[in-house]
Amino acid sequence: MTVAWLAAVLLLAAMPAPVAAHEGHDDPEPIIIGPSLPRAEAASDDFEVVAVLADRQLTIYLDRFATNETIAAATIAVSAAGGDPVYAEAQPDGSFVLRAKWLNNPGKHDLSFTVIAEDTTDLLAATLDIPQTEAAAPATPVKRIRAWLGSRAEPVALGLAVLLGGLITLGARAGSRRRLVIAAFALAVGLLIGGVAFADEAPRRRPDGAVVMPKDAQRLLAVRTVLGQEVAASRTVEIIGQIIADPTTAGRVQSGQPGRIEAGDTGLAHLGKRVQAGELLAVIAPAIGAMGRGAVAAQLAETEQQIRLAEQKLTRLASLTGSVAGKDLDEARAELAGARARRIALVHSVAGREELRAPVSGIVAVANAVIGQFVEGKDILFEIVDPARLWVEATGFDPGLAGAQGRASALLADGAILRLDLVGRGLSLRQGATPMVFRIQSPPSGLSIGTPVTVMVLIGVPVSGISLPRSAIIRLPNGGAGVWDHVSAERFVPRPVRIQPLDGANTLVLAGIKPASRIVVQGADLLNQVR
Repeated sequence: MTVAWLAAVLLLAAMPAPVAAHEGHDDPEPIIIGPSLPRAEAASDDFEVVAVLADRQLTIYLDRFATNETIAAATIAVSAAGGDPVYAEAQPDGSFVLRAKWLNNPGKHDLSFTVIAEDTTDLLAATLDIPQTEAAAPATPVKRIRAWLGSRAEPVALGLAVLLGGLITLGARAGSRRRLVIAAFALAVGLLIGGVAFADEAPRRRPDGAVVMPKDAQRLLAVRTVLGQEVAASRTVEIIGQIIADPTTAGRVQSGQPGRIEAGDTGLAHLGKRVQAGELLAVIAPAIGAMGRGAVAAQLAETEQQIRLAEQKLTRLASLTGSVAGKDLDEARAELAGARARRIALVHSVAGREELRAPVSGIVAVANAVIGQFVEGKDILFEIVDPARLWVEATGFDPGLAGAQGRASALLADGAILRLDLVGRGLSLRQGATPMVFRIQSPPSGLSIGTPVTVMVLIGVPVSGISLPRSAIIRLPNGGAGVWDHVSAERFVPRPVRIQPLDGANTLVLAGIKPASRIVVQGADLLNQVR
């Protein structure tokens, strides 16, 4: 295992070390181990430029100042000390490369960048300090390898490191001289490319917590920023709720009597089926026991007898027309009609079917019916919901909910935002909590009844703060909330902030940053991982 330990020590020795911040930063300087590449940066209201000198050529990164978005389609002309401008060449990765004779001259160079992009022209000034070693050094094989690998250097080095570990382990355990030779060769190549890829340009965290991240790494991580703007917003209270059906458009179908479920002419309604109001969903066949059937049969026989007697009486009275009062004839007819009606009712109680029809149009959200299933009266068999008409029901304990405004928002577990309108607030508390219902504006497809949501309710007097997306908020080591302030082109500083929820997508920063600060809103969590 001696070889493996030696390789590990050498690999650690080749890892990058922290470097100093760029000129002009007023924070404490860390110990420098090895030089960083000469660079210059400049910014205006529209653009931000970073120029990095390596291998006698200047790599230029052009971004939007406010958003840190890459600008790949532009014309960049650079002049040094008032000399003739030299145009940079656009590269496939979105950067620009400048080659000029004065890049071989050591010393400080005052540069002017003329940028034309999207009908916007700007002039930016910067200073590039070229050390004697950089100007005089020839293009070594290491630099040639680095230029050839480009952005592929890091994954190649990582792959070689993995291969290296495996080969060294096999060689150390097996004792094979050939394997040891292969492992040593892999170690040499891995250290070479690792030094090329990671020597000075890797993201790093400074002792004060700031992160220095080169522009190429920012583009790889898609870091984006916004300019903080102060707004006035009401205090927001978060309460827990769930999605419910709009009671004005939802319907519930229950059995009116005990019986067994049968399919209708169009089949049995199933879960997810779209139905129209009045559509047949199922049929209930009455279920009567043996004793009940016997009682009904006896009543039916008695009724049949009454019908026959009533028919005979009516026939006899009709034959005596003229000698019998009309009142008696009418009574006989009524008696016969009543007996026949009782017979129909008795027959229906045994063989009649109850049709269950949809009370409203919508989607079958609940289906508790199976053919042949026995049900009791009042059992809930179907619930129908209109997916375009959904509400949110929520409860909260904050006393300020009594002054809730008309608009609110709800946050789903996947981060989706629902816009809500306040429908009403209950005056009767539920276990000390205030019940509230909201109407969802244009519900998206795929929402389910019962889905839990977090509701942001605006209450009280508006307060001033800076509105930021929730993605901008990070968790600091002390457990507090913070944001990343993009203070310069390649430097990010964590700022502790005091926040309050604003809505499902945004947070209101009450203190900790100033308006017009460039705050990271995309890639903040990745910046937080840099060590």
